[in-house]
Amino acid sequence: MKMFPTLLVLCCSIQLLYSQKTTATLEEVSRFAETTTYVIKQNDLTNEYNTFIQEAFEKYWDISHFELITYSEFEEKRQDENNSFVLLTNIGIGNGESFAEYKFMNVLMGGDFQTINEMPEVCSFPLMATDDESGDQMVVLPAIIQFLNNHIKNMQSNPKLLKDSKFKYYTKQKRNFTSKKLYLIKENQTSAFQTEEAITDIYPHSISFVEYFNIADAIAENKENIVFHLKVATQKGTNSTRCYTIIMGCDGKLYYFKYHTIDNTKPTNGILAKEWGKFTKYTK
Repeated sequence: MKMFPTLLVLCCSIQLLYSQKTTATLEEVSRFAETTTYVIKQNDLTNEYNTFIQEAFEKYWDISHFELITYSEFEEKRQDENNSFVLLTNIGIGNGESFAEYKFMNVLMGGDFQTINEMPEVCSFPLMATDDESGDQMVVLPAIIQFLNNHIKNMQSNPKLLKDSKFKYYTKQKRNFTSKKLYLIKENQTSAFQTEEAITDIYPHSISFVEYFNIADAIAENKENIVFHLKVATQKGTNSTRCYTIIMGCDGKLYYFKYHTIDNTKPTNGILAKEWGKFTKYTK
């Protein structure tokens, strides 16, 4: 399924340097609800993307007033401390052979900052690698928007989350999802786990190989009995680059968030065998 065929022309996406990101302070996060949140539209994407983002915000965003704007308007508004922003950014991670670029949903605070990299980051969430030309993973945006909305609320009451860039807080809770059906995209699994039999030998719970439109439908219908796997990695699974393993509910609840380094000599481009073993223990 190719829902967003023109995603290969994302050359105009905003660039952030991973090593230079500035983390928002508790004071900045505490006043987030008082800001106007501007959602940056992508001028070089199909109208479906902008419609998709708008629908997600209209349905799920309740922490602050929001408006959709263009990139040129973002440049006009970003130096106002009364504004906050949600935007799709390219973030480069690693060095040399381990370098790769990923697309993150970023939440930033406005203020008197010369560059975008200096704008305080409230939180960010990986969506895909920049070499993904299909854009199929865009269907999970409504769940990510729900998570970001609720995560900012959690940050306001739990300041420790300000520095939790890996979302360890949620993973460590070991929330039970073994009683739910886990939706998987077959091609996003390692070569060792592309059959139900191989997975259920380690993870003896309900799973189903599906297409992205099935995940989109489950999120739209807020199916409480469904969780899904989101993999964020380069299309070719480039050696020494990151592979994010994310398990989410249709309501944006985050069950598992970790990344590992891909080793092309082993089946590591997807959920690892040791992770399947961990999932069986998520029973709280």
